[in-house]
Amino acid sequence: MRRASITRHVSANPRGRITLKRMNLKFQGKRLTISVDLGEVKKTLPLRSFPPDSEVYVEIYLPAEPPHFELLGKISESRNLCFSKTIEVPDPIRARIRVVVIHPSKKNLIIASSSLLSPKLAESLLPTRAVPNLGRFWRLEFDCPSDVGSQPVLEYDPDLVPQRALKDPRWVHAVYPSVVREILLRCLLVPDEIADDWREEWLNFGKKCAQTGPPDTEEDIQKKLDWVEKAVEGFCRQLSQKIRLVKWEEESL
Repeated sequence: MRRASITRHVSANPRGRITLKRMNLKFQGKRLTISVDLGEVKKTLPLRSFPPDSEVYVEIYLPAEPPHFELLGKISESRNLCFSKTIEVPDPIRARIRVVVIHPSKKNLIIASSSLLSPKLAESLLPTRAVPNLGRFWRLEFDCPSDVGSQPVLEYDPDLVPQRALKDPRWVHAVYPSVVREILLRCLLVPDEIADDWREEWLNFGKKCAQTGPPDTEEDIQKKLDWVEKAVEGFCRQLSQKIRLVKWEEESL
């Protein structure tokens, strides 16, 4: 991943800064494809909000490394104000992403930015479904049909958990470690005659969290339990890192 010569971007007054919301992140291996649509912003703000020579950057934050900056393009170069680029990211599961628009005449001054974004791999692997009268906050259902047989789904009671709460860091921190543990345990300990693709995806996710591959099927159960706990601990560290970066973002801008 190329490192730009810029060392930091300086934020404008947060009250005057424009918030960017229409963007999409897609990871495939170590390749990140990011798409940004600034057209909706221009519909609701004066033309001068984005001077023609303003530059659109993606900022990539990785733990214990300086930030990386990639230029997506200039406002003047895009007729419809849509930008897209594919970038190599060494450690995508731990990456945090932000898109900023930089003023052309005021060095490195941010005039628009998104929130810090993360791949959210665990959430993308796990569909959610509202189940009225479930009688509990959440449960895992493994017998949900899909194109590859069955896959786990996180069910929740909408009377107890409003949909907007599903993205709340407190919900993710409280629920997802247990969810990850239960799914990985099922992958290792519950035999299945059908080799579902979701199991391989979740074991790959656990491998990234534990930073080591899962035990072989013939290994004793304690080694499997230890690996699952190591994966859950790695997942929790990623959640903590995400919250620290979000706090840093809120305090710094």
